[in-house]
Amino acid sequence: MAINFTLAPVRDVDADVDPMGRTWTGWDPARSAAELWEANRGIWPLSDAQLAGQRFATLSFEGCVQVVACLDGAQVHVAGTSPMKALTGQVLAADHPVALALLGAAVPAGDDAVAVLDTSEAERAAVAPAPPSPRAAGRPVRAGFLLTYDPDRWEWSEGGVLAAAEATAHGRLYKAQWSTGSRSAGIAPGDRAFLLRQGAGPRGVVASGVFRSAVAVLPVGDGAGVRYHALVDWDTVLGAEDVLPLDVLRTRVPAGVWTPMESGLQISPDALVGLEALWAEHRTSAVVADRVRAGRGREPAPARRRAVEDAAWERLVQHFVADGWQVEDTRTTQPYDAVATRGQQTRYLTATGTQTAADHVLVTDEEVEHARAHPDACVLGVLAGVVLDEAGAAVPGTGHLRVLPWDPDAGTLTPTTYGYTLPSP
Repeated sequence: MAINFTLAPVRDVDADVDPMGRTWTGWDPARSAAELWEANRGIWPLSDAQLAGQRFATLSFEGCVQVVACLDGAQVHVAGTSPMKALTGQVLAADHPVALALLGAAVPAGDDAVAVLDTSEAERAAVAPAPPSPRAAGRPVRAGFLLTYDPDRWEWSEGGVLAAAEATAHGRLYKAQWSTGSRSAGIAPGDRAFLLRQGAGPRGVVASGVFRSAVAVLPVGDGAGVRYHALVDWDTVLGAEDVLPLDVLRTRVPAGVWTPMESGLQISPDALVGLEALWAEHRTSAVVADRVRAGRGREPAPARRRAVEDAAWERLVQHFVADGWQVEDTRTTQPYDAVATRGQQTRYLTATGTQTAADHVLVTDEEVEHARAHPDACVLGVLAGVVLDEAGAAVPGTGHLRVLPWDPDAGTLTPTTYGYTLPSP
């Protein structure tokens, strides 16, 4: 058996009031499984009897299991006058036998935020001899599948598209569940997913990602029918104006089938190789890269993007001014955002911001080249967790500023424009 917590959409909480010192709880598709577990493992009204013998806990959203953790204990907190508990444990990898059995599984409908799931089959799978690998018998090491999206038949909400584009433009994965059509098997965690936009308007590939579950079954309506779906971590989401067009796919990757009748079509190995190369070329092309740098395309909200970047710049400048530096704004003339001087010392400042947590940021090739040409003189300021008000202005004082030496080779560069994974603190 497993304790399941049904999550509501993400909301902010006051860290000074929250017994666990959290700043947010709930489901945020741009957060990692570990972050979701840490923010939602408590605090819940759980009795010792409910926890007795429980080995696993799950987090669910929109009717299916999204995160699976192995338990090792519980902590008691007090909320008001009532003792509450926060579970402790480790998130299971997607290919763990129990996670394979539970991720994407349907959660019985009900109003209770805390429920018990029957995991007996999953637990038996964890101790049974390993079945043949789904990648065996000639299956590619990593298979690829086409998922489909037709805005004429189902509209991915504007907020969802914007959030997915925002997250992936900043190196975050964006979690989603997606229909696999009539495909009931054959997908394994780690397989590639490509999203094909169909219907009216631009048609072609608009997103890529990695499956984090096998195919699971969800009831439809009153339970008389079922649908198949899988969990996906999108790593790149583009706007419709930046679609990889259907005619280009047909010309450059003729081995592929680019007008599938339904979602879940497996891409042939030869076509997958061609698609991966073409997709990498497309998303790093001058047009798409320029949209990302300017706050368009993958981030289709330029005013909000500018508000976040301006907040990051102001906080970084304040940091240096408070330390006795003279700072000059160079955002419109140089491949860095400001130059700071103090006596004989000079520092070149680059500022970037995000509304999410930041261990990965976008930097341009000019910024990378300048930082490499001026070792020990460049500084990167990253303002993470910026909050915008309803008018799209940054709320003063929000976000956490991290200031570190700007050495492109200390972290990890990914040629997306570039994407830069920050070195560990």
